[in-house]
Amino acid sequence: MSTAPGESGVSCTAGATKWPGAPSNASCGNSASPAPSAKRRSSPRSLTAPSSGHRTCWTRKFVAPAPNRCRVADFTYVSTWSGVVYVAFVVDTFSRRIVGWSAATSKETRLVLDALDMALWQRAREERPYQRDELIHHSDAGSQYTSFRLAEHLDAVGIAASIGSVGDAYDNALMESAIGLFKTELIKPGRPWRTLSQVELATAEWVDRYCHRRLHGETGHIPPAEYETNYYLTTTKPQVTTTN
Repeated sequence: MSTAPGESGVSCTAGATKWPGAPSNASCGNSASPAPSAKRRSSPRSLTAPSSGHRTCWTRKFVAPAPNRCRVADFTYVSTWSGVVYVAFVVDTFSRRIVGWSAATSKETRLVLDALDMALWQRAREERPYQRDELIHHSDAGSQYTSFRLAEHLDAVGIAASIGSVGDAYDNALMESAIGLFKTELIKPGRPWRTLSQVELATAEWVDRYCHRRLHGETGHIPPAEYETNYYLTTTKPQVTTTN
């Protein structure tokens, strides 16, 4: 039986750590801490939390009440004959949908920025853009995600950054699960890999299947894209028309 859209949402827990400059009712769970604040730098302005009424806690459940509220990000590597290829992902925690990804032969900050930018483009193309100061981008404490360049970019587009606690294997468990499927379903069966281009093409095909055809238990055994569609169908009121 399909799970009703929105059932996976979870309320905040007590004892959450507040974001810098956040309203009193906007908080983030103990397992996450804010990204480096702009107060330590000459620019940009400090990151803000989601707006009032959209409380999110980073517990190990990693769920959200709607799309475009919480995203998790991480990257992995693929060994190829021509060298190591790094693949980064951004996942919407509401539907488990991969909304952005990128691949490169370098694990510099550009890798994770490209995945973030794809996620922004994807939502805009679908005419389901996020609202400024309503979305949290969560990651581990890797140097790419704690870089000033990423913090500045997130701040510029109105997304709050959340950094997980160091050494907590469960902190980004949802993202680890998605990467585990990527490795199990695509990378290991497809070896040997030869080039970056081969990995990119295969990843694009896998992401499409993952989002539009693969059944996920967390979403009531329907694909993530369908789960989001059902959510919007149940929350969007039909337009009222009048006749003379």
